[in-house]
Amino acid sequence: MSNIPDGWIYTLLSEIALIQMGQSPNSRSYNDKGEGLPFFQGKADFGKLFPTVRKWCTEPERVAEEGDILLSVRAPVGPTNLAAEKCCIGRGLAAIQAIPPFHQKYLLHYFRHIEPWLSQQGTGTTFAGIGSKIIQNLEISVAPLSEQKGIADQLDSLLARVDACRDRLEQIPRILEGFRQAVLAAAISGKLTQDWREISASIEELEPNSNDLPSSWEWKLMREVGKIQLGRQRAPKYHSGQHMRPYLRVQNIFEDRIDLSDVMEMDFPPEDFEKYQLVYGDILLNEGQSPEFLGRPAMYRDELPGACFTNTLIRFRAFDTVNRDFALLVFRHYMHCGRFSREGKITTNIAHLSAGRFSNIEFPLPPLDEQQEIVRRASTLLTYADRIEARYQNALTRVEQLTPTLLSKAFRGELVPQAPNDEPVSVLLERIRAERAAQPNKPKRVVNRRKSNMTKISSQSLKKLIHQLPNNIFSFDELYSAINEKMSGDYDSIKDILFALLDESEPSIIQIFDSETKAMRFMRRYQ
Repeated sequence: MSNIPDGWIYTLLSEIALIQMGQSPNSRSYNDKGEGLPFFQGKADFGKLFPTVRKWCTEPERVAEEGDILLSVRAPVGPTNLAAEKCCIGRGLAAIQAIPPFHQKYLLHYFRHIEPWLSQQGTGTTFAGIGSKIIQNLEISVAPLSEQKGIADQLDSLLARVDACRDRLEQIPRILEGFRQAVLAAAISGKLTQDWREISASIEELEPNSNDLPSSWEWKLMREVGKIQLGRQRAPKYHSGQHMRPYLRVQNIFEDRIDLSDVMEMDFPPEDFEKYQLVYGDILLNEGQSPEFLGRPAMYRDELPGACFTNTLIRFRAFDTVNRDFALLVFRHYMHCGRFSREGKITTNIAHLSAGRFSNIEFPLPPLDEQQEIVRRASTLLTYADRIEARYQNALTRVEQLTPTLLSKAFRGELVPQAPNDEPVSVLLERIRAERAAQPNKPKRVVNRRKSNMTKISSQSLKKLIHQLPNNIFSFDELYSAINEKMSGDYDSIKDILFALLDESEPSIIQIFDSETKAMRFMRRYQ
């Protein structure tokens, strides 16, 4: 925490606000039909200021009122939103309501000011979180009431302008992506060099041919313009040997860029090394990838001398009639326009191109001198786009620094002038205490659980039940089903107890996961 201006006072959050910890209701009361109260589980539901309603709950355990600060208290800790209406809150949230006359929006901005610090306070090896004691004992810097309002109003105005600037900046990548795709499309269609051909040829020669290419161009197949080869399989027998060499794989190939941050090695005997060695100008394309990135190409420019490549990549080595940089432009366009993905075969969300299918894809071939002119023009335009993107990144970095800077200035007392005649903070705190004391019997915002004859879930009962399950290997849904046959416990509270057991210094249970996460693998066995 930072120093505060003269006249300000630090006090505990529990002294100036009502705090309500969330509690997840029975999962059987969830619905997506709009029945009951909006239900928010955690940070995943947050928007810029208000959360997005995705689920409703007919049997809420804990509720937040309209205007309450919703604080994420686990995975991650610290982000905030405001409740737009009365709502049900799960275990991942706490609801905080300033006691009048304390200014609620001032408190919201203060939480956003301390969010980086608060995010470091979470504990737990599975899910970092903070409990009610930490929240109650948070130190809040309290400004005089009129200054609170001034700070809140100023921050609302200034941060809205920061958000507007960020929103405009965030449109630039989309604009640049459209520009790059337009350049690539113009490059391989002949539009980029139309004026060049007008100077170089007669009007009769400029008429397009029947395939929508300039008359001096022709369609070829990939196998007719370059040598095509799939890399070597990475079999276990090659994991060690006397001729270990680096190799490139799909993880190393990005659009027009080779990433060498994670390069592996395997054994390439001399005959294999000669067959799979990369040379300057080879173009590598991803053979297997998510459909939108299938065929993502990059040119090898001796970034890693002596490197080879595996069968996750297709190598294209241009013949003499093809400028390799022009070929790279064609491949980049084909990736973006979906030509490669249309040719690929999709299995389990991964598309495969195969060297055979790639070989039979059409290739637009201009005369060699026009290829060179296309490369020159396209490179100039794409380099210009790269410079704009670099300036965008610098501008975005500066904009992202504005919010923490403004919040820091606000809570150092530098954003609005201090008024010497303001009511002292000590008097304000006394008024808040009086307001709290005037409502000693104000009910907690808790909805009672329905009574049940079933045994209540506990750490010991959960551990005992786990030991009874066959082979001690199961999904979370299977565990939940077994529990509800013998005892009561909602979906989220069972997970909380389970993860608490896993956090023990000597955990005695297998770590399992929810089937929703698609990671139903155990990671620890009984010790």
